[in-house]
Amino acid sequence: MADMSVNEPLRKSPRIGPNAILQLEEPLDRMLGQGALAQILKITRVAMPSGKEMVPQEDVGLVHHTMWRLFPEQAGTLSDRAGVGTARYIAANRIPKAARVMLRILPRVWAERMLTKAISDHAWTFCGSGALDTRRENGEIHFMLRENPLADKVTQPPHRCIWHAAVFAELFSLVLGRPYYCKEVSCCALGAELCHFVVSRDRPTGHFKGLQL
Repeated sequence: MADMSVNEPLRKSPRIGPNAILQLEEPLDRMLGQGALAQILKITRVAMPSGKEMVPQEDVGLVHHTMWRLFPEQAGTLSDRAGVGTARYIAANRIPKAARVMLRILPRVWAERMLTKAISDHAWTFCGSGALDTRRENGEIHFMLRENPLADKVTQPPHRCIWHAAVFAELFSLVLGRPYYCKEVSCCALGAELCHFVVSRDRPTGHFKGLQL
């Protein structure tokens, strides 16, 4: 989900798509000034991704976690905006126009199932060494990510995986042409066994909202 532009032969290595880092640049520059991402990369000794290759999951996690430690008050919004940017990149560049048109005219349940399968099929681009399971229950789509490599188990106070939730909500909203919401109901960073995200049309309390269309 983080980036569907990389080559599948790399899928067995613990790597993540480059947009997990690249999409931080615009919100960081806008909120904290130009060069904020470069500052984080310098501190973490992580190279700026080229956008053409997968990035070691340790590097992605280090960049995100360092951002939370350096800018705790802004990190939630920054993660949300980066997740939205990642979803918009995927929708615009990795899903063919014909597929987007088809998904918007199909019955909602069919379209949701097809998009869920596409995300699951490309989970290797954002799971790294983790494993993703999906299910549909009571009209909701569940994504269960075990051993989430981006879950921040170090930063205090602990925080949920806002970036993932924003990607899910925005991707469903953009591709299916309806507002969707995502809530993380359990998180590895908070001591849970897995990160469990629930996507639905209903607005929950404490949600991540996809683009209103």
